[in-house]
Amino acid sequence: MVFYLILASTGLLGFWLYYFVVLRRTTFFNLNRWYLFGALIFCLLVPLTRHFVDVKGSVGAENESALESYASEILITVDTLQNRIVSVQQTTTTKIPWLSTLYFIVCGFFLIRFIWSFVSVGRLAKGCEEVELAKFKVYRSPHIDQPFSLFNRVFIPKKWDSVPQEILYHELEHVEKRHFIDVIMLELVTILFWFNPIIYIYKKSVRLNLEYLADRAVLSRCVDPLKYQSLLISNALESSIKSPITTHFATPLKNRITMMKKQKTQNWMRIALLGAIPMAAGLVAMNTRAELRAPLEESITPIVAVIETDTRPSGFPLDKEELLKVTSEFGIRMHPLLKEEKLHSGIDLTAKKGTPVYATADGEVVISTNVKDRGNYIQIRHSEIYQTQYTHLQKMESQVGDQVKKGQVIGYVGNSGQSTGPHLHYEVHENGKPVDPRLFME
Repeated sequence: MVFYLILASTGLLGFWLYYFVVLRRTTFFNLNRWYLFGALIFCLLVPLTRHFVDVKGSVGAENESALESYASEILITVDTLQNRIVSVQQTTTTKIPWLSTLYFIVCGFFLIRFIWSFVSVGRLAKGCEEVELAKFKVYRSPHIDQPFSLFNRVFIPKKWDSVPQEILYHELEHVEKRHFIDVIMLELVTILFWFNPIIYIYKKSVRLNLEYLADRAVLSRCVDPLKYQSLLISNALESSIKSPITTHFATPLKNRITMMKKQKTQNWMRIALLGAIPMAAGLVAMNTRAELRAPLEESITPIVAVIETDTRPSGFPLDKEELLKVTSEFGIRMHPLLKEEKLHSGIDLTAKKGTPVYATADGEVVISTNVKDRGNYIQIRHSEIYQTQYTHLQKMESQVGDQVKKGQVIGYVGNSGQSTGPHLHYEVHENGKPVDPRLFME
């Protein structure tokens, strides 16, 4: 989960920076709308490909260096973030296992706020005077001072004796072009990425571009620009009900008037959009190619370690009083049965048969089975980084899908599989690779 959030956030930052520097001042408002919306969806989906695809070696050597170059540019952001996290790790003396809980609590708050926005607009509509206008509904409410729209509904102040056509054109443009899809999608993403400042800047850019689109539609109807701008200014002085899921007529003001006066961008400038392709290719490569993904995972590991303190293996999987001796450490050694040098990917802890074996961190059991060499063994996934294995068990107390807590009995020391005597072979895997368990034993 942490990897996904960081990777998606990195992508959003890259695409937004390109929009801010290259596309923001162009008058290709419709093109910019699809760029911002498409980049959002792209950044949400691409990090998921790391679980399904690994295209290592599937591209030619001439493309490999280019992909690595694009990926390295994106990694700069992650490296900066890593340095900030490392400094936090060096200065803090207490663990913060509550961070994950805090994240979901705030997500719940934003979700409730999102749902309440719909409830509030629905309740507002019930107390309004409804006027049919073609296939749209216009609601006159005494509780608002500024017009806004949602779905196929347009809300206007009841105190207005007549509705200026310019305002009606503006709100109907939002409705006809379904701008609410962009707004609602961004609010849903904000629920997950509330911690990332870039999502609020991104949301502001999307909303502003939607207002540019509506303004252009109004002016294309031969409306007097000065009269329209005067309406904007007069309505901007009014307060109104603000909802995260609605579009409002008079906000923001300065940028919109500036863009109305701006000369139309020449069509050949549309080619600037192609500049985002290398960045997209780099983001895909970072997620699908193991050799490019590895540096990113290493960079993010300290961040995850801070957040997921409960899911980082620690301590012994046996009671120290029950431990007789350590018969084999992690590293290259002579296999006692195969009589050849191999990587011993864990640590062998000798104890009496039937000694309880404990999970070394919270997690989910992903393997609970019997195989020829390992005998009865259990594998627990603690996070996107860490997994642990417990092999040669006499008996297994946990099944696939079980959620286990640190210190919970998951099995008992045995002599199953290819084993020379009762012991527990214990492994810790970090980013899919076995590492020395001693590094995690307090």
